[in-house]
Amino acid sequence: MKGNYAGWVRAGGALAWWPWVALLVVVLMTGTGAPANAAEPLKIGLPIPLSGVFSDSGGRMVKGFEMAREEINAAGGIAGRPIEYVIRDDEGKVNVGSAELRKLVLSDKVQVMMGFFSSGMTLANLDYLAGNKILTLVTVAGTPKITDRIKADPKKYRYIFAVRQHAYQAANMVKPAISGAFFPVKRVYVVAEDIEFGHTLIDGILQLGVITKEQIVGSSYVSMNQKDFTAVIEDIKAKDPDIVVTAQIGGDAVPFAMQFYDAKLRMPLQAFAGILGRPPIADRMSPKSGYIIFGQTSADVPITPKTKPWYKKYEEKYGIPADGYLDVRAYDAVYMFKAAVEQVGSLDIEKVIPALEKLKWEGVGGAYHFDESHQVNWPITVVFQHGPDGKSRHVIWPKEHATGPFVRAPWWK
Repeated sequence: MKGNYAGWVRAGGALAWWPWVALLVVVLMTGTGAPANAAEPLKIGLPIPLSGVFSDSGGRMVKGFEMAREEINAAGGIAGRPIEYVIRDDEGKVNVGSAELRKLVLSDKVQVMMGFFSSGMTLANLDYLAGNKILTLVTVAGTPKITDRIKADPKKYRYIFAVRQHAYQAANMVKPAISGAFFPVKRVYVVAEDIEFGHTLIDGILQLGVITKEQIVGSSYVSMNQKDFTAVIEDIKAKDPDIVVTAQIGGDAVPFAMQFYDAKLRMPLQAFAGILGRPPIADRMSPKSGYIIFGQTSADVPITPKTKPWYKKYEEKYGIPADGYLDVRAYDAVYMFKAAVEQVGSLDIEKVIPALEKLKWEGVGGAYHFDESHQVNWPITVVFQHGPDGKSRHVIWPKEHATGPFVRAPWWK
C-alpha cells in the first residue's frame, strides 16, 4: 500500500481504475502471486466515505484498517485465513451507503463488517445487519441511538458492537477546558453540524455535570457544506461566551475556524477531534489555525506500550501524522476481532460474540472493554493546542503527558 499506485475498485458491478490518492481500494489483496492452495480469505466489508465532504476522514479510516491487515496477514492471518477487505464508497450519505452495504452482503458475501462513518446510515441499516447476522464493529458513527437500540433489545442486535465513541462520551474531549483546567469558564457557546451527532452533543456536555443548561448561552447548527459563517460569528460576539466549542468534524470546520480567527473573537475555540486537529489541515490554514484547542481519544504519548511505536510506524508508512481516532479505532477494531476469534479458536460468529462481550484488550488507544450495550469504554482524553504559528502543536492535557503549556492569544479576554 505504500507509495503512489492505483488500485482496482468494484463500483456498481463494473471495474474501474482509480488513483491511489482517493484510496478507493475495494479488494486490498494479501499480496501478488498468491499460491493456488492458499487459505480462503476472510472477507471484511468496509462501508466508508471515500468521496464527498468526509472523503479525508474515510481515507484515514482506510489507512488504519490497512495497517492492521498488513501486520495480521504477515503473521498468518486470523484463524489461518488472510484478511481481504471489500471497500465500498458510501459517500457519507444514507441512501448511497444503504445500497452499497447491501452489495457487500449480497454480492460480495462478506462475513464481517467494520467502519461506518455516518450515524444516519448506520441507524438505517442496523435491522438489516442484525437480520442477516452480520457481525458489525462500528468505528466512527457517533450517535448514542446505536447502542441504545442494542441495550433495549440485546437479543436482536447482538451482532452489533460499537468501538467508536458516542456523542455523550465525546463530550469528555471538552471536559478539561470547560471545567476550568486552562482558564475560568462559566459561559459556553456550541457550534455543531446539523446531523445526528451534532444534535446529541449538548446533551453529552450537560451529562458531564460540569456546567448547567443555563451556562450554554448559545448554539448554532450549520450545514456540512457551509462556507459563510458571518451570522454565527455575530451571534457569538453578542453572546460573549468564555469558550466556543465546535463539533464540526468535516470540511466546513475550516472556513469557520479561519473566520473565527479573522474576527479576533475574545475567547478560545475548542474543537473535537476531526479535521481541525490534523497537522496537514492546520498547515494549510496557517497561521489561522493558531491557538485552536482540540481533543483526541489518542495521541503520540505512552498511553499503552503499543501507542508510540504505532504512531511512529504510521508516519513512516504514510508520510503524515496519524489522526489519532479514525485510524486508531479502525486498527484496534481489527485486532479486537482477532483477539476474540483466538480466544474461542473459531470464526463461528455465534461463538465470537460472547468472546467480544467479555474481551479485555489493550490496544493503541488504550485498554478496551464493552459494556452491556456493546459500547466500548472511553480509555483516555488527550487535549492539544495548535501553536501560535498554526504549524506546531503540543499536548496540554493530561498533565503527565503534557509537551507544552496552554498559550493565550493576545486578543482574548
